[in-house]
Amino acid sequence: MAVRVKLSEIVDALDMHPPESSFLLDKKTGKIIFIEHAVLEAVEDGDLDELLADCPEWQKDDYRAARDYLDREDDFVSLPDPFEIDEYRMMERFSLSLDDERMSDELYDAIKGRGAFRMFKSTIHRLGIQQQWYDYRDAEIVALAKEWCEREGIEFTED
Repeated sequence: MAVRVKLSEIVDALDMHPPESSFLLDKKTGKIIFIEHAVLEAVEDGDLDELLADCPEWQKDDYRAARDYLDREDDFVSLPDPFEIDEYRMMERFSLSLDDERMSDELYDAIKGRGAFRMFKSTIHRLGIQQQWYDYRDAEIVALAKEWCEREGIEFTED
């Protein structure tokens, strides 16, 4: 029987994906793990017992998860990274989706050039459409998570 994953857990991971890290799904358990690339490199290059002896208590589970991943790499699949999410293109599509042509043009112009993310945020707040943006962005991330699950053959529940 295939493991079922909560779609909300995948969405949460996609929504908060920091740089220099990976979220991985354990296909055997359905658990999503977070691994910083520096921790993974340390575990690859070092002895786990020594690393555990030298690290703070709060980080020990991170090292153990990295070791588990390295021991069973074939059991894991990487979740989409921030480049696959491409929030700039998402902002562009949102701008073009607005029914109000003036707002659409203004928002689209705001993301051209330097400071696109800052200008976008400022413009949605000034236009009073920030909730529309957050709803749109959330729906896009959910759609990406579903597409990823289908592509990877992962069953999910919409809790």
